[in-house]
Amino acid sequence: MKSSVSKRIQRKFLQAFSIGSKTFYFSALFLPKQYRVEIANLYHFLRQIDDIADMAKGNNPEAIIKIAKSKDLKDFLDRSKIDSHYFEELVSGILSDTDFKPFNEFNDVCTYCYKVAGTVGIMICNIFGVTDKKTYDYAAKLGIALQLTNILRDIQEDARRGRIYLSTTDMGSFGVTREQIFSGSFSNELHDLMLDYANKTVCFYKEGIKGADLLPKKTRYSILLSAHLYFQILVKLKKRDMNPFLGRVYTKTQEKILIALLLLIYRRKSFKL
Repeated sequence: MKSSVSKRIQRKFLQAFSIGSKTFYFSALFLPKQYRVEIANLYHFLRQIDDIADMAKGNNPEAIIKIAKSKDLKDFLDRSKIDSHYFEELVSGILSDTDFKPFNEFNDVCTYCYKVAGTVGIMICNIFGVTDKKTYDYAAKLGIALQLTNILRDIQEDARRGRIYLSTTDMGSFGVTREQIFSGSFSNELHDLMLDYANKTVCFYKEGIKGADLLPKKTRYSILLSAHLYFQILVKLKKRDMNPFLGRVYTKTQEKILIALLLLIYRRKSFKL
């Protein structure tokens, strides 16, 4: 697959990718260049619509829809052999953030995660030339795991935007209130709810990573690495007693390098909190 995008634009996309998504960019360094460039191009469109959703006041989907219908996006999807259906599903998920309504059940949370992240896993499969639906299922589950990780990491940041992605049923079951999260008040009840979500997220990691063996050999290490690097966010949250109000969790460059080396040596590491 040869990109028709100019080298100058490729460098621009790659630079934005390296700044805006350090963990995924680090993992993408281990991909063949043509795949890395196409994923950076995909990230360019995702970042645009995600930023609009985060800045939107009320129901303001027009700018997102404009990008989703743009010729630039259509040309990219055609060139990368990405099924536009998956991008449309992603857009529907991101549009829900512009008029956010709380999720009732955990399954609703997972549906949202599929739309905004599971679809990305499938589109990356498209970029790799994978057409097997079973692989798509695994890729979607890994994407859900990554987005659930984001939700747990970004509790405080999302609350500042007036959003809580934990389901109202789960919050009620554990005795956690919206007011508690909006005020940044940590409690044993919130700890237990966060840990329950973390354990559910581990299950998605374990299931999703099974698809790595079905990918082209030259892409497997990068996907395994991205999963293990992102999983470290959960590990660090647990070390903080699952308190999401102590600042943003991230993985330092030195830690990324160490995890990459360990993964090269052992090939597989367990997903265990």
